[in-house]
Amino acid sequence: MDCPDFSPSKKPPTRRKGLIINPFHSFLSGLLDIKKRDNMKRLPMISIVSLPLSIVADIARYLYQDWEFAKWIAILVAVDTVLGIVKHLMHKDASSGSFFSKFGKKIAIYIVLLILSNVLSNYTVQGSVVGATQWIGTYLCVFMMVREAFSCVENIQAIYPILPPSFVKRLKDFNDRGEYTAEP
Repeated sequence: MDCPDFSPSKKPPTRRKGLIINPFHSFLSGLLDIKKRDNMKRLPMISIVSLPLSIVADIARYLYQDWEFAKWIAILVAVDTVLGIVKHLMHKDASSGSFFSKFGKKIAIYIVLLILSNVLSNYTVQGSVVGATQWIGTYLCVFMMVREAFSCVENIQAIYPILPPSFVKRLKDFNDRGEYTAEP
């Protein structure tokens, strides 16, 4: 049996699991073990993050899908909000409390309407989308766009009366009652 040389000029080899290996190999294997341990530490973090994100992505599919329409309605809401602020500043009746309560209420109602339109347009029965209620989802989206457009026209008319009063009155009547009425 061979004995290792323990002279002062050489370092004694390291023992690992009953084997004699050189110090450089020991150093490299230590690095590999550290890397392996770091990967094992990261694995649970990835699992912890990815599981809730996959659940959120799955639930989001049921809440809302038509992000293109959401962009358009957001643009109209922003334009209407800016016009409303200008109108109230010109008439000197601006109030931050009133603004935030009305704006918050409008956003909350529109979010609920968007979710409702998504559900009515995309729900399935026995694996197929039910076509009988898709028109209701479309109607809700059109309603929101028309309502915002009417509000923009009213704000523009209050800032600078450029449109004929009869036209604005017809729009307001339609907006309030949902029908065009020809009043003498």
